[in-house]
Amino acid sequence: MKKATLLIVLIFAIAKLYGQGYYEIDFVGSGADPDNIRVENLTQGTSLDMDGTDVLHLMLGESSIGSITADRENLTIFPIPVRQTCNIEFMNANRGNVSIRIYGITGKQIHDYSNVLSGGRHRFSVTGLAAGTYVIRVQTETDLFTGKVTSVEHTESSPAITHKAGIKSSNTIKNAENPDPLHPDLSGKNTGKAIVEMDYYEGDQLKFTGYSNGFFNGCIFALPGSNNTYTFQFIEQLGQCNGLTQITDTRDGRVYNTIGIGDQCWMAESLKYLPEVVGPGTGSNITAYYYVYGYDGTNVTAAKAIANFGTYGVLYNWPAAMNGMEGSSANPSGVQGICPSGWHLPSDAEWQELEMALGMSQADAALLGWRGTNEGSKLAGNASLWEDGGLEQNPEFGSSGFAALPAGYRSDNGSFACGGSLGWWWTATDFYYILAWSRELTYLQSGIYRFYPNMEVGIPVRCVRD
Repeated sequence: MKKATLLIVLIFAIAKLYGQGYYEIDFVGSGADPDNIRVENLTQGTSLDMDGTDVLHLMLGESSIGSITADRENLTIFPIPVRQTCNIEFMNANRGNVSIRIYGITGKQIHDYSNVLSGGRHRFSVTGLAAGTYVIRVQTETDLFTGKVTSVEHTESSPAITHKAGIKSSNTIKNAENPDPLHPDLSGKNTGKAIVEMDYYEGDQLKFTGYSNGFFNGCIFALPGSNNTYTFQFIEQLGQCNGLTQITDTRDGRVYNTIGIGDQCWMAESLKYLPEVVGPGTGSNITAYYYVYGYDGTNVTAAKAIANFGTYGVLYNWPAAMNGMEGSSANPSGVQGICPSGWHLPSDAEWQELEMALGMSQADAALLGWRGTNEGSKLAGNASLWEDGGLEQNPEFGSSGFAALPAGYRSDNGSFACGGSLGWWWTATDFYYILAWSRELTYLQSGIYRFYPNMEVGIPVRCVRD
């Protein structure tokens, strides 16, 4: 049932829509059809609910303009990934105002530049990007270009955009495949389907959550820039979840998806409980500390406002993850730790059980270092957040519904590292003195790494049901 606040029109009203600017978004499911879909604009703080068969029209705001050109033809970003500095080049069709904006992966603007530029091709340098994934949006008097870039190096400096030079070029701005992409020909499309409208501005970060009865709730983050069809990867709910698809942490009201794998029921997201926060320069293997990747301060509200918190959650050192409890190698661990009531921090043995449920042999699961074949790819999710490599390229990528993300970590030398390229999680099992067992995924490998880092390291936590 659609909410009364939605603007729903049937296909016979398309004549009224013709001439407006919008992107048309369809949804399908793999493994099951979506029954309902929740659309959240994380940038604007708006949301709506729609039926699984509905079509979404993202109505482009007044700041959007009449010609969306092909990124790869007209906006060049190099080198990728970024190490300290990258360059961007684009064609300005006519002399006039040009703005360049940089957005985090959740759509929050982190830097902007504007100036009057001559016609022709221009080059800019971008510096000061902390490790993570960003969208660069260039708007001229006549055109709009967008591109994605990943930075892999930690930096203490602030983002900056510097004009380098105008470049002579014979390139022309064109879009032969679709000369008017904001006014697509809808004749004959989606007959009999309802259309749901939502306000949208270029660069807004959207989250689509698909619901299908008896299946894990599929989740997709997106920055739409054209008409598109998104596919939810629905995974049948098995194991101890018994139809439980979401839980609410009563400490802060945050809702988490769940996923059943084998005989275990896991959170399908890393924990975001943040009672306090410090910057990466503060660390200990005895005192509990909490971090948000890219944030250097002690204000919890400010830390929760940055993009990495919304996407990846909190980084905990091992004392924080354990929340004052002793280590355990049992299965189940019996260690609630920082997890909400009814859930606990999994032991090394519980992680091995998970890995074997995904196909790893018992002998491999007990080894140190890289193990298995493609179990890491099965655990990972949301390919757009991972750097391109062996993890994402494996055909089993994302098949488990566990949706592990590359949150990076707070290193024991006092800095953040590897956001976008590495995911890492604590177990409740200590190894020796100041070391504890953990699991790691990297964009380069399809397996899973098992080892024991210093308890001072700050990494995410996954909770498993009691």
